Amino acid sequence: MYGFKNKLPYLLFGLIGSSIGILIYAVLPASVLHLNFGLMFEIFVIILVSIIFGLTLLALNFQKGAEVILLNTFLVFETRAMKLMIRKNLIAHTEANRLTAVIFSLTLGSVIFTMVAAALNVQLFTTDTTWGDIDLQIYVATNGEAWNSTAMDPVLYNYSSYI
Repeated sequence: MYGFKNKLPYLLFGLIGSSIGILIYAVLPASVLHLNFGLMFEIFVIILVSIIFGLTLLALNFQKGAEVILLNTFLVFETRAMKLMIRKNLIAHTEANRLTAVIFSLTLGSVIFTMVAAALNVQLFTTDTTWGDIDLQIYVATNGEAWNSTAMDPVLYNYSSYI
């Protein structure tokens, strides 16, 4: 059982990654073909959340290098003993610093994602969608029918000389 506990995170990450891959390569094209825009946008949100998690993991890999660069940049005028003490402090608290960095990255990514989604919704509802004088309007029916050809016949007949 000890060996399974060590492999459980890898198994879960593989299952989640495979599920997202199946969503992208199988379900997303099917939702586009069937004009199921609700499912398509839900998959896009899942992809965006996955990107946030991926960027968090990428930032976690660069954390040690960023600590060294920031230490040497901000403490350029400090004594060598002070730099050494701070570097040892960072090494001693590596696990706590990693957890704090992950929580901060995920929170910041979620807040930015929520703010952008809210701004897009506000812009969508406040935009004036007048089309002016148009002769042809096509509405997508809820039963999956793209458009009704019998409703278009009078319009096509009126403009038959231009076609």
